[in-house]
Amino acid sequence: QAPKLTWSAPKRNGRRARKRTATLLERVASGVAGLGPVYTALLGHDAAAVRPRGQGILMVSMCSQNGCGVSFTSPIHSPTHSPDGTVLPPPSPPSPPPPPPSPADPDGLPECVTAARQLRRVLRSSKSALQENGLAFPMTLACDNATLAILRTRPQWYGLWDSYMLLDTAKARRAFFAANLLQERRQLQLHFLWKLMAQAMTPYEETLYLDNDVLVLQATLAKDLLTNTLRVSDLVMPVDPVRQAPRTSRSEARKAKQSRQFGRVAKTPPMYDAGIPPLCTCVMAYRRTPSVLRLLEGATIRLALSLNPA
Repeated sequence: QAPKLTWSAPKRNGRRARKRTATLLERVASGVAGLGPVYTALLGHDAAAVRPRGQGILMVSMCSQNGCGVSFTSPIHSPTHSPDGTVLPPPSPPSPPPPPPSPADPDGLPECVTAARQLRRVLRSSKSALQENGLAFPMTLACDNATLAILRTRPQWYGLWDSYMLLDTAKARRAFFAANLLQERRQLQLHFLWKLMAQAMTPYEETLYLDNDVLVLQATLAKDLLTNTLRVSDLVMPVDPVRQAPRTSRSEARKAKQSRQFGRVAKTPPMYDAGIPPLCTCVMAYRRTPSVLRLLEGATIRLALSLNPA
């Protein structure tokens, strides 16, 4: 005789978890609804005035002491300083000196300039093939005043992008606090917030976003992502196979960092334990649809309010 099927009542922990999830979603929805003044402060005008059109490439670069990363404008040859600006001890064994800067760029190249030059080079090499298909991919740089001032010192740098999206990060930071969307006591690299908001305010209907440390080797990357992939998907991102899971122990985090440094790939990425693939925003192709905008704005609020442990 087959055993009788029985169902147990949900445990109290399950109900608590659902309640916490519902509360979190309410906070995120409330925060997204309050982003209007922050957008206005960041862009200098109402976000509704942005009229996206066509296809294009977006990059973001910040020059700030509040943290740094792939969106940070800095010379690519700086072996004596860490990403946070602190001075590092001499390496052991000593590394070879960096190559001397070219006469045209005596101060070295910012990351964004290096990436944009390479991208221009590959797009120019495939210009005839793109034109035959009626394709043109303008490039836009979203940046703060300090970055724009640096680029304007070199006409060959400033001319790499077709247009600029100026971000007033100081006003946007004050607007975040005024809306109670940012915690003063938390050490947060704010450029990640501006990056997400710039991605949401892209001037293109279909966008290829690239971090400053991503060098494009073939123009087919932009062509395939913007003209083929976005026909079947609204959002495309690569997977990060060595990203640590939320609440990872220090030893596990150290191992993950070492794996990243030495190019190893985790056999079982810990983020998969939660059923969510560890996506990376270094390269993104996306359509400016309401669902994608909700995703980017929700990620902004979760990051600002420390709601995402990852």
